[in-house]
Amino acid sequence: MNGFKKKATLGLLFFIFCTPTVLFSEVESPPVNSYNPFLFQNDNLYLNTLQFPEPLSTAELLKQKLSLTFQSLLQTTNSNEIITCFVVLQDQPTEAIAIKLKATNLVSDRVALRKAIFAETRTQVQNAQSGLIPAIAKLGGTILHKYTVINALLVEIPLLSLPALAELAQVARIEPDYQLTIQLDVSQPIILNTTPPGWDYAYNGTGIFVAVCDTGINKTHPALIGRVINESNFVSGEGVDDLDGHGTHVAGIIASMDNTYTGIGVNISLVNVKIMGQGGTGDTSKLIKGVEWLLMNTSHAADVINLSAGTSSLVADGDSSISRFVDAIVSSYNIVWVNAAGNSGSIGIEIPGDARNCISVANFDDHNTPNPSIWTIASSSSKGPTDDGRKKPDIAAPGTNIWSCNNDWEIPLTPDFVQKSGTSMAAPHVAGAAALILQYLQPHHADLQTDHALLTKGVLLHTALDIETAGYDYASGFGACDLGAAWNFLQSGHLEVESLTPSYSIAKYGLNITTSEIINITLLWNRKASTDFTWIYYSTLANIDIRLKNATGFVVASSSSSVDNIEQISYNATSGEYFLYVTVVDFSGLQRQEFALLSDSPIILLAKIRTWTLFEIILTVSIVGIIAVAAIYIVLWLRERSAKPIEDSYTPPESAPWPEWSGEY
Repeated sequence: MNGFKKKATLGLLFFIFCTPTVLFSEVESPPVNSYNPFLFQNDNLYLNTLQFPEPLSTAELLKQKLSLTFQSLLQTTNSNEIITCFVVLQDQPTEAIAIKLKATNLVSDRVALRKAIFAETRTQVQNAQSGLIPAIAKLGGTILHKYTVINALLVEIPLLSLPALAELAQVARIEPDYQLTIQLDVSQPIILNTTPPGWDYAYNGTGIFVAVCDTGINKTHPALIGRVINESNFVSGEGVDDLDGHGTHVAGIIASMDNTYTGIGVNISLVNVKIMGQGGTGDTSKLIKGVEWLLMNTSHAADVINLSAGTSSLVADGDSSISRFVDAIVSSYNIVWVNAAGNSGSIGIEIPGDARNCISVANFDDHNTPNPSIWTIASSSSKGPTDDGRKKPDIAAPGTNIWSCNNDWEIPLTPDFVQKSGTSMAAPHVAGAAALILQYLQPHHADLQTDHALLTKGVLLHTALDIETAGYDYASGFGACDLGAAWNFLQSGHLEVESLTPSYSIAKYGLNITTSEIINITLLWNRKASTDFTWIYYSTLANIDIRLKNATGFVVASSSSSVDNIEQISYNATSGEYFLYVTVVDFSGLQRQEFALLSDSPIILLAKIRTWTLFEIILTVSIVGIIAVAAIYIVLWLRERSAKPIEDSYTPPESAPWPEWSGEY
């Protein structure tokens, strides 16, 4: 027994004193909080962001699953009126399927890849939905539509059945079918030519497809002949034509071929997705139907989606179903989503312009001059931050008194072009700019094609021109859209997509500055969709920080927002060596996080630094400790074994003496 205690004690001492030295000798700095399997949120204990709370009461369940609108209705009325609602399911497989198919490299064409992701997702969500539909029918509900990108059902159901519906385990969230409303010569050259020498007009949108989700497009307009390559209508009682005028005006800003009122890209192909009718209103259900039609039924799935509409009926915290839908479209399908920020002024950003992965666009008045010092943000343009404190809008574009195509051009004495104002007019300027950048990226950065949407957003924000104030502000975002500056950056700047894991959560970059210059660096990443809808409450957005150090190790610039998915630093540097550290502070349960890095100065990845998750530490310490104890036990056993006489099967006579033992072996 005493021998065993000695062995165990020695093993334990090795376990305690030696193992940590082995583990942490590789780490450049103390381990970051890259992974914390034990944490508290809202007084509940979570394991790796998976919730294990006590069972919820009915009241708590309703508060968690029902929108505030429905909670209020249930408290103030006894009417069993029939309401229309989104029923969002727990299982959300889009992102996992997208990651799997992108990794196989079996589908190289971007359109075919999007369709493959959609088809496999549809098969999986149909299985999940089929198990819920009978239960909805028992509650008096009728299925109006089945969705794919976001695993959800559009349902008509008695209001008083909502509590029972919320208690079903498959249901994650129940929200109303909110109504979207539209967001009401010089602007095109402002976008293309503000920074000399300006954008290269050889890149005019050829081969790029922009979906206009709006009131329709009058494709017979002389400036739009041949530009609309596909169309579909989701408004009852109307055709695909534009009876309102808003959609045709938006389309002209993107792709008008007129010599005077020229669009951003005269060779951009347009897809007319009519989701709003005459009067400029439509439902979020129609928007989702229209985008899912884009993914499966068009010959060319859109590279860019423009939505010049939104609603102020929801809390702009990025967690509404429609904002999550937008994030999934960008992250899983690699599509740029451009959204009007809204016309609510200081009241705030309108939904889904609050989505983390979209490009939210503010409206500035160019006062009919290309001089940026004269430009001002329109008072009606929605200002940030979002209700959860994030940076929105992202960028600004001309949106006041913009001339573009008139849907009623055929009527005698009616002009071919008219003026409109609002963030609705600002957003398509950015959508057109995104199309031109995408056209450039496809041949010049083909190796990064699965991340072109993220890179396009990065180029737009990195090269934006300050308006009124320097740096980011909640009125203009990162500044005015400037394709001239974007062109210059694409010729001489650095852009790349990298990824980090919980085990290697720090990327170290080197910059060798030969003369005094301003170091401008932008880092951005997408919020990913999740495999289950707990993500509506607990975000899967990773937290990434950046630090710039000089040669002596002093931090000269940093950016460390805990809520945004973009970080930016600007530092007036003297010549010398600098090091940039990109650190994933919290993976939020993700196994890998991709990010885009853009720098005006040459920059090179030096290393991904080894860090240790708590799970790895526990596992490694345990394994090393067990091995250490076993090794010590074997050594001591061998020593004890060697200290005994060697026995064999021979039994000597009682009179014979035992052999002498010398103590050596």
